[in-house]
Amino acid sequence: MKKLDISFTGDPSLDLERIHEKLPNFLCLVSPDLKEMRHLVNGELSTQRGFSDREVEEQNIEDIFTPQAIENLRQLIENESKVDDFPETDKNRVRVVELEMKCKDESLIWTENQLSFLHDELGKLDSILLIARNVSARKIAMIRQELAIKILECLNVEEDVNETIKKIIELIRENLKIESVNFHIFEGPEEAKSFEGNEASSSIPIKGNEELLGFLQLNSNDEKTFDRETIKFFERIVDSIGITINKNRMRQSLSLKEEQLRHSQRLDSIGRLAGGIAHDFNNLLAAIIGYTEFITLGGGDISEEDKNEALDAIDSSAKRAAELTKQLLAFARKQELEFKVLDINKTFEEFKKILSMLIGKDKDIKLKFETGGNISPVKADKTQIEQVIMNLVVNARDAMIEGGIITVGVQNEIIEEDGIINHENIKAGNYVRISVSDNGTGIPENLIKNIFEPFFTTKDAGKGSGLGLSVVHGIIRQHGGHIAVESKVGEGTTFKILLPAFKQPETTSQPS
Repeated sequence: MKKLDISFTGDPSLDLERIHEKLPNFLCLVSPDLKEMRHLVNGELSTQRGFSDREVEEQNIEDIFTPQAIENLRQLIENESKVDDFPETDKNRVRVVELEMKCKDESLIWTENQLSFLHDELGKLDSILLIARNVSARKIAMIRQELAIKILECLNVEEDVNETIKKIIELIRENLKIESVNFHIFEGPEEAKSFEGNEASSSIPIKGNEELLGFLQLNSNDEKTFDRETIKFFERIVDSIGITINKNRMRQSLSLKEEQLRHSQRLDSIGRLAGGIAHDFNNLLAAIIGYTEFITLGGGDISEEDKNEALDAIDSSAKRAAELTKQLLAFARKQELEFKVLDINKTFEEFKKILSMLIGKDKDIKLKFETGGNISPVKADKTQIEQVIMNLVVNARDAMIEGGIITVGVQNEIIEEDGIINHENIKAGNYVRISVSDNGTGIPENLIKNIFEPFFTTKDAGKGSGLGLSVVHGIIRQHGGHIAVESKVGEGTTFKILLPAFKQPETTSQPS
């Protein structure tokens, strides 16, 4: 299209073409089917795209917009055409849409496009006036903000760090259209040391607590791809990644230490049980040997009835010895959680003797069990629940310097409405309450809030690691339960555990 040659009186330099060049916007008329285009004003947008006015004037719609942008534009015009003949439709309406334009160097810029719908004398849609302006800075800032939120959500999911990094790379490539980025996370300190001092200028280090954890590699020297703002954006993302990696490693380290502690506690418990179990084994072996000698030496003088009774006694003693061995191994070995439906009353009945052995006979301490009838079953790992009770009973024993009574109770409990226990939300429902009470020294009120924190202990130096109750708390939380403590100095302490009652799945009876 040839521009009109108009000069203003008094100042020939202010001709229309020079005014066009100073305008920031790009203006054109397009037909409703987008097959025809008439350039009106090229403006600064053409320069920003890298084209001269002459080059722009030779371009059609496919040369200016991306295929996706053209599809979006076509869809919008089609929708507007459908409502254009309605009497209530505003003929002077303006629609705004953001579209990507092509640049000469094959990069893309975002434009905000205002569409005005023009009509002929009969009121029929004739053409669309399109006014475009460059909004890349605003659009990219918005995309980066949304991307940062997606990346933070990704980082908040607890999973393998390498899987998280893969997802972040995919998000960057999908949202920023940048393919040339890669993350490398070090396997350990040795790999980090080999990297120090050899950092490439195109890499951004990932750090956590000043420790080098890896780096982000920018595999391009294109200044447009990695401009100053893009580099700043990646630096902020890298900071968040460093914090998350450091936090995850600390969590993994703590989980490992907790697991090691649980294992060591089981081994410690074995030491306490050894004396009692050895005594039991001696009794059982004495019975087995005695009845075996009775049968062997009696010969034909033993009646069949006496022989059967002796064999039954041997069998019973051997089974009891096997059960003792099984219990000992259950405490000693390191194993995965095995959730099964448990009868807590039955579990405690089997566990009474072991708890009595743990208390010992050095102190004047009595162990009392208070269990209600019709206790609901729970779904739990038997060994873990036994470990929790052992830990609480041993703590109660240590708190009663001059002796006393340890009471272990089991009751059904109904929580009528949602609430809070020990600063944690608890849902309404049916629970089984396990309590361990003592009338020992008690815990000062100002210390109760810290009682479940790792490494916090009320015992004298060298007598406790401060991890026992934190492990107890962790086990109960793994079971979807809750634990709370009530205590008064000089009167004693009560730990209350709530485990969700297991509801048997309803079985539908088949019609006869």
